[in-house]
Amino acid sequence: MLKSSGWSIIILVLFLVSLEGAELSINAYVDQTRIGLDDLLRFTIEISGEDAGKIGQPELPVIEGFTNAGTSTSSSSSFSIVNGRMTSTVTRSYIYSFKPQRTGQFLIPPITVQADKQNLTTKPVAITVTEGTTQPPPVSRQIRDPATEQEQISENIFILAELSKSNVMRGEAIVINYNLYSRYDLANLTYANEPNFVGFWKDDVFFANRMNFQRTSYQGRVFNVMPLRTIVLYPNQSGTLTIPALDIYTEIIVRPRTFFDFDSTRRVNISSKEMTVNVRELPTAGRPEVFGEAVGSFQIRSEISEQNLTVGDTFTYTLRITGNGNFKHFEAPPFPQLHYLRTIDPEVVTDSKLEGDKITGSKIIRYPVIVTEEGDYTIPPLTFAFYDPQKNSYQTLASSSYKISVAPSDMQTIPITVAQQDVTAEGADINYIYRSTNLEQVSFLIHSLFYWLLWLLVLITVPLAFIYRQERAKLATDLTYVRQKQARRILHKYMNRATEAAKKGNLDFYSYVNTGLANFLTDNLKIPRGSTTETITNQM
Repeated sequence: MLKSSGWSIIILVLFLVSLEGAELSINAYVDQTRIGLDDLLRFTIEISGEDAGKIGQPELPVIEGFTNAGTSTSSSSSFSIVNGRMTSTVTRSYIYSFKPQRTGQFLIPPITVQADKQNLTTKPVAITVTEGTTQPPPVSRQIRDPATEQEQISENIFILAELSKSNVMRGEAIVINYNLYSRYDLANLTYANEPNFVGFWKDDVFFANRMNFQRTSYQGRVFNVMPLRTIVLYPNQSGTLTIPALDIYTEIIVRPRTFFDFDSTRRVNISSKEMTVNVRELPTAGRPEVFGEAVGSFQIRSEISEQNLTVGDTFTYTLRITGNGNFKHFEAPPFPQLHYLRTIDPEVVTDSKLEGDKITGSKIIRYPVIVTEEGDYTIPPLTFAFYDPQKNSYQTLASSSYKISVAPSDMQTIPITVAQQDVTAEGADINYIYRSTNLEQVSFLIHSLFYWLLWLLVLITVPLAFIYRQERAKLATDLTYVRQKQARRILHKYMNRATEAAKKGNLDFYSYVNTGLANFLTDNLKIPRGSTTETITNQM
Protein backbone atom coordinates (compact mmCIF):
# COMPACT_ATOMS: atom_id res chain seq x y z
CA MET A 1 0.00 0.00 0.00
CA LEU A 2 2.85 2.38 0.87
CA LYS A 3 4.62 1.63 -2.43
CA SER A 4 1.43 2.35 -4.35
CA SER A 5 1.03 5.71 -2.59
CA GLY A 6 4.66 6.63 -3.30
CA TRP A 7 4.29 5.88 -7.01
CA SER A 8 1.07 7.91 -7.08
CA ILE A 9 2.86 10.94 -5.63
CA ILE A 10 5.72 10.60 -8.15
CA ILE A 11 3.28 10.33 -11.06
CA LEU A 12 1.35 13.37 -9.77
CA VAL A 13 4.55 15.42 -9.46
CA LEU A 14 5.66 14.48 -12.98
CA PHE A 15 2.20 15.40 -14.27
CA LEU A 16 2.37 18.82 -12.59
CA VAL A 17 5.86 19.38 -13.97
CA SER A 18 4.65 18.59 -17.48
CA LEU A 19 1.86 21.16 -17.08
CA GLU A 20 4.13 23.93 -15.82
CA GLY A 21 7.05 23.64 -18.22
CA ALA A 22 8.95 26.77 -19.23
CA GLU A 23 8.89 28.16 -22.76
CA LEU A 24 11.81 27.40 -25.06
CA SER A 25 14.65 29.90 -25.42
CA ILE A 26 17.96 29.90 -27.27
CA ASN A 27 21.28 31.58 -26.59
CA ALA A 28 24.68 31.56 -28.31
CA TYR A 29 28.08 32.77 -27.11
CA VAL A 30 31.83 32.23 -27.53
CA ASP A 31 34.60 31.90 -24.97
CA GLN A 32 36.40 34.94 -26.42
CA THR A 33 35.82 37.40 -29.24
CA ARG A 34 39.51 37.95 -30.05
CA ILE A 35 41.69 34.91 -30.84
CA GLY A 36 44.92 34.06 -32.70
CA LEU A 37 45.52 31.76 -35.66
CA ASP A 38 47.06 29.23 -33.26
CA ASP A 39 43.98 29.16 -31.00
CA LEU A 40 40.66 27.31 -31.03
CA LEU A 41 37.35 29.15 -30.76
CA ARG A 42 34.70 27.61 -28.53
CA PHE A 43 31.17 28.37 -29.75
CA THR A 44 28.19 27.25 -27.61
CA ILE A 45 24.48 27.08 -28.45
CA GLU A 46 22.18 26.64 -25.43
CA ILE A 47 18.50 25.65 -25.75
CA SER A 48 16.44 25.87 -22.55
CA GLY A 49 12.89 24.82 -21.79
CA GLU A 50 10.70 21.84 -20.99
CA ASP A 51 11.15 20.20 -24.41
CA ALA A 52 14.78 21.23 -24.99
CA GLY A 53 15.88 17.59 -24.86
CA LYS A 54 13.56 16.71 -27.74
CA ILE A 55 15.18 19.16 -30.17
CA GLY A 56 17.90 17.80 -32.39
CA GLN A 57 21.36 19.25 -32.91
CA PRO A 58 21.29 22.59 -34.80
CA GLU A 59 22.55 22.59 -38.37
CA LEU A 60 25.31 25.14 -38.79
CA PRO A 61 25.89 26.99 -42.06
CA VAL A 62 29.36 27.36 -43.51
CA ILE A 63 31.16 29.92 -41.35
CA GLU A 64 33.63 31.97 -43.35
CA GLY A 65 37.21 31.88 -42.05
CA PHE A 66 36.73 28.81 -39.80
CA THR A 67 36.62 25.03 -39.99
CA ASN A 68 34.74 22.83 -37.55
CA ALA A 69 37.25 20.94 -35.39
CA GLY A 70 34.74 18.94 -33.33
CA THR A 71 31.41 18.95 -31.47
CA SER A 72 30.26 17.89 -28.02
CA THR A 73 26.94 18.07 -26.12
CA SER A 74 25.83 18.37 -22.51
CA SER A 75 22.51 18.71 -20.72
CA SER A 76 21.17 19.66 -17.29
CA SER A 77 17.79 19.85 -15.56
CA SER A 78 16.42 22.01 -12.77
CA PHE A 79 13.19 22.09 -10.78
CA SER A 80 11.69 24.98 -8.82
CA ILE A 81 8.53 25.66 -6.84
CA VAL A 82 7.20 29.22 -6.91
CA ASN A 83 3.96 30.07 -5.07
CA GLY A 84 3.14 26.41 -4.78
CA ARG A 85 3.59 25.74 -8.53
CA MET A 86 6.33 23.44 -9.78
CA THR A 87 8.28 24.22 -12.94
CA SER A 88 11.00 22.29 -14.74
CA THR A 89 13.72 23.52 -17.08
CA VAL A 90 16.01 21.42 -19.30
CA THR A 91 19.12 23.04 -20.76
CA ARG A 92 20.77 21.38 -23.76
CA SER A 93 24.20 22.71 -24.82
CA TYR A 94 25.92 22.09 -28.18
CA ILE A 95 29.62 23.02 -28.07
CA TYR A 96 31.58 23.54 -31.30
CA SER A 97 35.33 23.99 -31.66
CA PHE A 98 36.34 26.18 -34.62
CA LYS A 99 39.83 26.53 -36.07
CA PRO A 100 40.56 29.95 -37.69
CA GLN A 101 41.95 29.85 -41.24
CA ARG A 102 43.16 33.44 -41.66
CA THR A 103 43.31 36.76 -39.86
CA GLY A 104 40.64 39.42 -40.11
CA GLN A 105 37.13 40.29 -38.95
CA PHE A 106 34.54 37.52 -39.17
CA LEU A 107 30.92 37.00 -38.23
CA ILE A 108 29.17 33.89 -36.96
CA PRO A 109 25.71 34.35 -38.50
CA PRO A 110 22.40 33.81 -36.65
CA ILE A 111 21.54 30.12 -36.16
CA THR A 112 17.87 29.12 -36.47
CA VAL A 113 16.36 26.07 -34.77
CA GLN A 114 12.80 24.92 -35.52
CA ALA A 115 10.81 23.74 -32.50
CA ASP A 116 7.16 22.75 -33.02
CA LYS A 117 5.33 25.98 -33.86
CA GLN A 118 8.17 28.43 -33.25
CA ASN A 119 11.55 29.27 -34.74
CA LEU A 120 14.38 30.04 -32.31
CA THR A 121 17.17 32.27 -33.64
CA THR A 122 20.48 33.24 -32.05
CA LYS A 123 22.20 36.61 -32.32
CA PRO A 124 25.24 37.03 -34.62
CA VAL A 125 28.69 37.06 -32.99
CA ALA A 126 31.65 39.12 -34.28
CA ILE A 127 35.13 37.55 -34.04
CA THR A 128 38.58 39.09 -34.57
CA VAL A 129 41.46 36.78 -35.61
CA THR A 130 45.08 37.92 -35.21
CA GLU A 131 48.49 36.36 -35.76
CA GLY A 132 49.93 33.91 -33.20
CA THR A 133 47.96 33.34 -30.01
CA THR A 134 46.06 35.43 -27.49
CA GLN A 135 46.46 32.90 -24.69
CA PRO A 136 48.69 33.87 -21.68
CA PRO A 137 52.08 32.12 -21.38
CA PRO A 138 52.58 29.30 -18.84
CA VAL A 139 52.83 30.34 -15.22
CA SER A 140 56.56 29.60 -15.00
CA ARG A 141 57.31 32.06 -17.81
CA GLN A 142 54.55 34.57 -17.20
CA ILE A 143 55.63 38.18 -16.63
CA ARG A 144 52.78 40.36 -15.46
CA ASP A 145 52.17 43.51 -17.46
CA PRO A 146 49.92 45.79 -15.32
CA ALA A 147 48.47 47.57 -18.36
CA THR A 148 47.63 44.30 -20.13
CA GLU A 149 46.26 42.78 -16.94
CA GLN A 150 44.01 45.81 -16.28
CA GLU A 151 42.74 45.67 -19.88
CA GLN A 152 41.90 42.00 -19.44
CA ILE A 153 40.01 42.73 -16.20
CA SER A 154 38.04 45.59 -17.77
CA GLU A 155 36.95 43.28 -20.60
CA ASN A 156 35.62 40.70 -18.15
CA ILE A 157 33.98 42.86 -15.49
CA PHE A 158 32.29 46.22 -16.04
CA ILE A 159 29.25 48.37 -15.20
CA LEU A 160 26.87 49.07 -18.06
CA ALA A 161 24.62 52.12 -17.61
CA GLU A 162 21.51 52.22 -19.80
CA LEU A 163 19.61 55.49 -20.37
CA SER A 164 15.92 55.45 -21.22
CA LYS A 165 16.43 58.59 -23.36
CA SER A 166 19.19 61.11 -23.97
CA ASN A 167 17.19 63.97 -25.53
CA VAL A 168 14.51 65.33 -23.18
CA MET A 169 12.63 68.42 -22.05
CA ARG A 170 13.39 70.10 -18.72
CA GLY A 171 11.44 68.22 -16.02
CA GLU A 172 11.01 65.06 -18.14
CA ALA A 173 11.93 61.79 -16.42
CA ILE A 174 15.12 59.92 -17.39
CA VAL A 175 15.54 56.34 -16.14
CA ILE A 176 19.07 54.95 -15.63
CA ASN A 177 19.63 51.23 -15.03
CA TYR A 178 23.11 50.25 -13.79
CA ASN A 179 23.98 46.57 -14.37
CA LEU A 180 27.15 44.78 -13.28
CA TYR A 181 28.55 42.26 -15.82
CA SER A 182 31.22 39.81 -14.65
CA ARG A 183 32.96 36.65 -15.76
CA TYR A 184 34.64 36.33 -12.34
CA ASP A 185 33.47 35.10 -8.97
CA LEU A 186 33.08 38.18 -6.75
CA ALA A 187 32.92 39.03 -3.06
CA ASN A 188 32.41 42.11 -0.86
CA LEU A 189 30.87 44.57 -3.29
CA THR A 190 30.75 48.17 -1.96
CA TYR A 191 30.00 51.58 -3.47
CA ALA A 192 32.98 53.92 -3.77
CA ASN A 193 31.00 57.19 -3.63
CA GLU A 194 27.64 58.76 -4.35
CA PRO A 195 27.58 60.51 -7.76
CA ASN A 196 26.68 64.19 -7.67
CA PHE A 197 23.95 64.66 -10.25
CA VAL A 198 24.33 68.40 -10.88
CA GLY A 199 21.36 69.87 -12.73
CA PHE A 200 18.94 67.07 -11.80
CA TRP A 201 16.39 66.12 -9.18
CA LYS A 202 17.11 62.48 -8.24
CA ASP A 203 14.81 59.68 -7.06
CA ASP A 204 16.26 56.28 -6.11
CA VAL A 205 13.97 53.48 -7.31
CA PHE A 206 16.11 50.37 -6.73
CA PHE A 207 19.29 49.79 -4.74
CA ALA A 208 20.76 46.26 -4.63
CA ASN A 209 21.53 45.13 -1.08
CA ARG A 210 22.96 41.73 -2.01
CA MET A 211 24.62 40.06 -4.98
CA ASN A 212 22.15 38.19 -7.18
CA PHE A 213 23.60 37.19 -10.56
CA GLN A 214 21.85 35.71 -13.59
CA ARG A 215 23.49 34.09 -16.59
CA THR A 216 23.29 36.03 -19.88
CA SER A 217 25.23 36.78 -23.06
CA TYR A 218 26.62 40.17 -24.06
CA GLN A 219 28.24 40.86 -27.42
CA GLY A 220 28.57 37.16 -28.04
CA ARG A 221 30.15 36.27 -24.67
CA VAL A 222 28.57 34.68 -21.62
CA PHE A 223 28.46 36.80 -18.43
CA ASN A 224 26.90 36.79 -15.02
CA VAL A 225 24.83 39.96 -14.66
CA MET A 226 23.10 41.61 -11.72
CA PRO A 227 21.11 44.86 -11.46
CA LEU A 228 22.99 47.31 -9.25
CA ARG A 229 20.81 50.38 -9.14
CA THR A 230 17.93 52.16 -10.84
CA ILE A 231 17.69 55.96 -10.66
CA VAL A 232 15.14 58.39 -12.07
CA LEU A 233 16.49 61.86 -12.92
CA TYR A 234 14.47 65.00 -13.61
CA PRO A 235 16.59 67.77 -15.22
CA ASN A 236 15.92 71.13 -13.58
CA GLN A 237 17.99 73.15 -16.07
CA SER A 238 18.52 73.08 -19.82
CA GLY A 239 21.62 72.47 -21.92
CA THR A 240 24.06 69.57 -22.18
CA LEU A 241 24.19 67.90 -18.76
CA THR A 242 26.66 65.25 -17.60
CA ILE A 243 25.63 62.07 -15.80
CA PRO A 244 28.66 61.11 -13.70
CA ALA A 245 30.19 57.66 -13.44
CA LEU A 246 29.09 55.16 -10.80
CA ASP A 247 32.08 53.64 -8.96
CA ILE A 248 32.17 50.41 -6.96
CA TYR A 249 34.82 48.33 -5.25
CA THR A 250 34.74 44.55 -5.35
CA GLU A 251 37.03 41.59 -4.82
CA ILE A 252 37.74 39.07 -7.56
CA ILE A 253 38.13 35.55 -6.19
CA VAL A 254 41.30 33.99 -7.60
CA ARG A 255 41.15 30.21 -7.63
CA PRO A 256 44.26 28.23 -6.54
CA ARG A 257 46.68 27.05 -9.23
CA THR A 258 47.70 23.93 -7.33
CA PHE A 259 46.03 21.57 -4.89
CA PHE A 260 48.05 22.95 -1.99
CA ASP A 261 47.10 26.61 -2.56
CA PHE A 262 44.05 28.47 -1.19
CA ASP A 263 41.63 30.92 -2.73
CA SER A 264 42.81 34.52 -2.76
CA THR A 265 41.12 37.81 -3.62
CA ARG A 266 42.10 40.87 -5.58
CA ARG A 267 40.43 44.22 -4.93
CA VAL A 268 39.45 46.16 -8.07
CA ASN A 269 37.69 49.44 -8.79
CA ILE A 270 34.98 49.42 -11.47
CA SER A 271 33.35 52.50 -13.00
CA SER A 272 30.59 53.07 -15.48
CA LYS A 273 31.12 55.53 -18.31
CA GLU A 274 30.10 59.16 -18.03
CA MET A 275 27.13 60.04 -20.21
CA THR A 276 25.59 63.26 -21.45
CA VAL A 277 21.98 64.21 -22.12
CA ASN A 278 20.59 67.09 -24.13
CA VAL A 279 17.95 68.97 -22.16
CA ARG A 280 15.70 71.39 -24.03
CA GLU A 281 14.03 74.33 -22.31
CA LEU A 282 10.24 74.33 -22.07
CA PRO A 283 8.82 76.67 -24.73
CA THR A 284 7.57 80.10 -23.70
CA ALA A 285 5.00 80.26 -26.51
CA GLY A 286 1.65 79.04 -25.28
CA ARG A 287 2.76 78.68 -21.65
CA PRO A 288 -0.30 79.03 -19.35
CA GLU A 289 -0.29 81.74 -16.68
CA VAL A 290 -0.65 79.14 -13.94
CA PHE A 291 2.03 76.54 -14.71
CA GLY A 292 3.55 74.55 -11.82
CA GLU A 293 6.36 72.83 -13.83
CA ALA A 294 4.36 69.61 -14.40
CA VAL A 295 5.79 67.58 -17.30
CA GLY A 296 4.15 64.37 -18.52
CA SER A 297 0.69 63.13 -19.40
CA PHE A 298 -2.00 63.59 -16.74
CA GLN A 299 -5.70 63.35 -15.98
CA ILE A 300 -7.59 65.05 -13.13
CA ARG A 301 -10.68 64.34 -11.04
CA SER A 302 -12.20 66.43 -8.23
CA GLU A 303 -14.79 66.24 -5.45
CA ILE A 304 -15.94 68.21 -2.40
CA SER A 305 -16.86 66.77 0.98
CA GLU A 306 -20.01 68.88 1.62
CA GLN A 307 -22.34 71.14 -0.36
CA ASN A 308 -24.83 72.26 2.33
CA LEU A 309 -22.94 74.36 4.85
CA THR A 310 -23.25 77.00 7.56
CA VAL A 311 -21.17 80.16 7.85
CA GLY A 312 -17.91 79.19 9.59
CA ASP A 313 -18.05 75.54 8.46
CA THR A 314 -15.08 73.87 6.78
CA PHE A 315 -15.18 71.48 3.82
CA THR A 316 -12.47 69.71 1.81
CA TYR A 317 -11.93 70.21 -1.91
CA THR A 318 -9.99 67.20 -3.24
CA LEU A 319 -8.11 67.19 -6.56
CA ARG A 320 -6.66 63.89 -7.84
CA ILE A 321 -3.98 64.06 -10.55
CA THR A 322 -3.09 60.72 -12.20
CA GLY A 323 -1.05 59.58 -15.19
CA ASN A 324 2.73 59.62 -15.72
CA GLY A 325 5.28 62.36 -15.15
CA ASN A 326 7.24 64.26 -12.51
CA PHE A 327 4.72 63.86 -9.67
CA LYS A 328 7.15 64.78 -6.88
CA HIS A 329 8.47 67.90 -8.55
CA PHE A 330 5.56 70.10 -9.58
CA GLU A 331 3.50 72.50 -7.48
CA ALA A 332 -0.14 72.03 -6.52
CA PRO A 333 -2.53 74.20 -8.57
CA PRO A 334 -3.68 77.32 -6.67
CA PHE A 335 -7.25 77.39 -5.37
CA PRO A 336 -9.43 80.18 -6.84
CA GLN A 337 -9.55 83.37 -4.75
CA LEU A 338 -13.23 83.88 -3.82
CA HIS A 339 -14.64 86.49 -1.40
CA TYR A 340 -16.99 83.99 0.27
CA LEU A 341 -14.29 81.34 0.89
CA ARG A 342 -11.00 81.21 2.76
CA THR A 343 -8.44 78.44 2.16
CA ILE A 344 -5.54 77.00 4.14
CA ASP A 345 -2.40 75.51 2.57
CA PRO A 346 -3.37 72.14 1.06
CA GLU A 347 -2.34 68.68 2.19
CA VAL A 348 -0.47 66.87 -0.61
CA VAL A 349 0.01 63.07 -0.85
CA THR A 350 2.17 61.75 -3.71
CA ASP A 351 2.41 58.10 -4.75
CA SER A 352 4.47 57.08 -7.79
CA LYS A 353 6.33 54.06 -9.14
CA LEU A 354 8.46 53.07 -12.13
CA GLU A 355 6.73 51.13 -14.91
CA GLY A 356 9.07 50.48 -17.83
CA ASP A 357 10.64 53.86 -18.57
CA LYS A 358 7.75 55.93 -17.17
CA ILE A 359 6.86 57.17 -13.70
CA THR A 360 3.18 56.46 -13.10
CA GLY A 361 1.13 57.28 -10.04
CA SER A 362 -1.04 59.95 -8.48
CA LYS A 363 -0.92 63.22 -6.57
CA ILE A 364 -3.84 63.88 -4.23
CA ILE A 365 -4.30 67.50 -3.11
CA ARG A 366 -6.78 68.29 -0.32
CA TYR A 367 -7.65 71.98 0.12
CA PRO A 368 -9.28 72.84 3.52
CA VAL A 369 -11.86 75.57 2.76
CA ILE A 370 -13.79 77.78 5.22
CA VAL A 371 -17.05 79.46 4.14
CA THR A 372 -17.38 83.06 5.40
CA GLU A 373 -20.64 84.37 3.91
CA GLU A 374 -24.18 83.03 3.63
CA GLY A 375 -25.82 82.50 0.26
CA ASP A 376 -25.84 80.18 -2.76
CA TYR A 377 -22.56 80.11 -4.68
CA THR A 378 -20.84 78.27 -7.53
CA ILE A 379 -17.22 77.25 -7.05
CA PRO A 380 -15.60 77.64 -10.48
CA PRO A 381 -13.42 74.87 -12.01
CA LEU A 382 -9.83 74.58 -10.81
CA THR A 383 -7.31 74.51 -13.67
CA PHE A 384 -4.19 72.34 -13.93
CA ALA A 385 -1.61 73.01 -16.66
CA PHE A 386 1.23 70.72 -17.79
CA TYR A 387 3.60 70.20 -20.69
CA ASP A 388 3.15 66.95 -22.66
CA PRO A 389 6.46 65.88 -24.33
CA GLN A 390 4.63 63.40 -26.57
CA LYS A 391 2.41 66.11 -28.01
CA ASN A 392 5.10 68.84 -27.77
CA SER A 393 2.57 71.29 -26.35
CA TYR A 394 1.05 72.64 -23.15
CA GLN A 395 -2.22 71.11 -21.99
CA THR A 396 -4.74 72.62 -19.57
CA LEU A 397 -7.34 70.56 -17.73
CA ALA A 398 -10.28 71.89 -15.72
CA SER A 399 -12.02 70.21 -12.79
CA SER A 400 -15.78 70.22 -12.23
CA SER A 401 -17.66 73.22 -10.86
CA TYR A 402 -19.69 72.82 -7.67
CA LYS A 403 -22.73 74.57 -6.19
CA ILE A 404 -22.80 75.16 -2.44
CA SER A 405 -25.52 76.50 -0.18
CA VAL A 406 -24.40 78.41 2.91
CA ALA A 407 -26.90 79.04 5.74
CA PRO A 408 -26.49 81.68 8.46
CA SER A 409 -24.61 80.65 11.56
CA ASP A 410 -26.51 79.79 14.76
CA MET A 411 -24.09 81.93 16.77
CA GLN A 412 -25.69 85.34 17.55
CA THR A 413 -23.73 88.56 18.03
CA ILE A 414 -24.63 90.36 21.30
CA PRO A 415 -24.40 94.18 21.08
CA ILE A 416 -22.13 95.89 23.56
CA THR A 417 -24.40 98.91 24.30
CA VAL A 418 -27.60 98.73 26.42
CA ALA A 419 -30.69 100.87 25.77
CA GLN A 420 -31.10 103.64 28.35
CA GLN A 421 -34.43 104.69 29.86
CA ASP A 422 -35.38 107.56 32.18
CA VAL A 423 -35.77 106.54 35.81
CA THR A 424 -38.72 108.00 37.67
CA ALA A 425 -38.06 108.51 41.39
CA GLU A 426 -41.24 108.11 43.35
CA GLY A 427 -41.54 110.50 46.29
CA ALA A 428 -38.39 112.40 45.46
CA ASP A 429 -39.89 115.55 47.00
CA ILE A 430 -40.42 113.97 50.44
CA ASN A 431 -37.62 113.74 53.00
CA TYR A 432 -38.35 111.15 55.68
CA ILE A 433 -37.50 112.08 59.27
CA TYR A 434 -36.00 109.43 61.54
CA ARG A 435 -37.09 110.03 65.12
CA SER A 436 -34.91 107.32 66.66
CA THR A 437 -31.51 108.37 67.97
CA ASN A 438 -30.23 104.79 67.80
CA LEU A 439 -29.08 104.93 64.23
CA GLU A 440 -27.46 101.92 62.50
CA GLN A 441 -23.89 102.30 61.32
CA VAL A 442 -23.72 102.32 57.51
CA SER A 443 -21.48 99.54 56.01
CA PHE A 444 -19.99 100.56 52.65
CA LEU A 445 -19.30 97.92 49.90
CA ILE A 446 -15.69 99.07 49.69
CA HIS A 447 -15.11 97.57 53.10
CA SER A 448 -16.36 94.07 52.11
CA LEU A 449 -14.26 91.10 50.97
CA PHE A 450 -16.64 90.46 48.08
CA TYR A 451 -15.83 93.91 46.63
CA TRP A 452 -12.12 93.22 46.44
CA LEU A 453 -12.60 89.69 45.09
CA LEU A 454 -14.73 91.17 42.34
CA TRP A 455 -11.98 93.62 41.43
CA LEU A 456 -9.41 90.82 41.41
CA LEU A 457 -11.61 88.82 39.05
CA VAL A 458 -11.88 91.84 36.74
CA LEU A 459 -8.11 92.35 36.75
CA ILE A 460 -7.58 88.70 35.80
CA THR A 461 -10.35 88.57 33.20
CA VAL A 462 -9.39 91.70 31.24
CA PRO A 463 -5.88 90.53 30.15
CA LEU A 464 -7.17 87.01 29.52
CA ALA A 465 -9.91 88.45 27.30
CA PHE A 466 -7.33 90.58 25.50
CA ILE A 467 -5.09 87.53 24.91
CA TYR A 468 -8.09 85.48 23.74
CA ARG A 469 -9.11 88.25 21.32
CA GLN A 470 -5.60 88.43 19.87
CA GLU A 471 -5.52 84.66 19.51
CA ARG A 472 -8.84 84.62 17.64
CA ALA A 473 -7.63 87.44 15.38
CA LYS A 474 -4.44 85.53 14.51
CA LEU A 475 -6.42 82.37 13.82
CA ALA A 476 -8.71 84.32 11.50
CA THR A 477 -6.00 86.18 9.57
CA ASP A 478 -2.65 84.38 9.92
CA LEU A 479 -2.79 81.07 7.97
CA THR A 480 0.82 80.22 8.82
CA TYR A 481 0.01 80.50 12.52
CA VAL A 482 -3.03 78.21 12.03
CA ARG A 483 -0.83 75.59 10.37
CA GLN A 484 1.68 75.71 13.23
CA LYS A 485 -1.08 75.41 15.84
CA GLN A 486 -2.60 72.39 14.10
CA ALA A 487 0.69 70.70 13.13
CA ARG A 488 1.03 68.51 16.22
CA ARG A 489 -2.63 67.45 16.18
CA ILE A 490 -2.41 66.47 12.50
CA LEU A 491 0.83 64.56 13.19
CA HIS A 492 -0.90 62.61 15.98
CA LYS A 493 -3.75 61.77 13.61
CA TYR A 494 -1.40 60.28 11.00
CA MET A 495 0.69 58.48 13.62
CA ASN A 496 -2.48 56.84 15.00
CA ARG A 497 -3.41 55.72 11.49
CA ALA A 498 0.13 54.41 10.96
CA THR A 499 -0.08 52.47 14.23
CA GLU A 500 -3.34 50.81 13.17
CA ALA A 501 -1.86 49.98 9.73
CA ALA A 502 1.26 48.48 11.35
CA LYS A 503 -0.87 46.24 13.60
CA LYS A 504 -2.66 44.93 10.51
CA GLY A 505 0.57 44.55 8.49
CA ASN A 506 -0.78 47.05 5.98
CA LEU A 507 1.75 48.81 3.71
CA ASP A 508 -0.25 52.05 4.12
CA PHE A 509 1.89 52.41 7.27
CA TYR A 510 4.69 53.96 5.19
CA SER A 511 2.34 56.39 3.43
CA TYR A 512 0.83 57.61 6.73
CA VAL A 513 4.24 58.10 8.35
CA ASN A 514 5.65 59.93 5.33
CA THR A 515 2.63 62.21 4.94
CA GLY A 516 2.37 62.96 8.67
CA LEU A 517 6.03 63.87 9.07
CA ALA A 518 6.13 65.88 5.83
CA ASN A 519 3.06 67.93 6.85
CA PHE A 520 4.43 68.45 10.37
CA LEU A 521 7.78 69.72 9.10
CA THR A 522 6.38 71.96 6.35
CA ASP A 523 3.82 73.51 8.74
CA ASN A 524 6.48 74.27 11.37
CA LEU A 525 9.03 75.49 8.81
CA LYS A 526 6.41 77.77 7.21
CA ILE A 527 6.88 76.35 3.72
CA PRO A 528 4.15 75.07 1.35
CA ARG A 529 2.84 71.56 1.84
CA GLY A 530 3.92 69.17 -0.89
CA SER A 531 7.47 70.56 -0.90
CA THR A 532 10.15 68.09 -1.97
CA THR A 533 12.40 66.28 0.49
CA GLU A 534 15.34 68.36 -0.74
CA THR A 535 13.46 71.60 0.00
CA ILE A 536 12.48 70.45 3.50
CA THR A 537 16.06 69.34 4.23
CA ASN A 538 17.51 72.64 3.03
CA GLN A 539 15.06 74.62 5.18
CA MET A 540 15.97 72.54 8.23
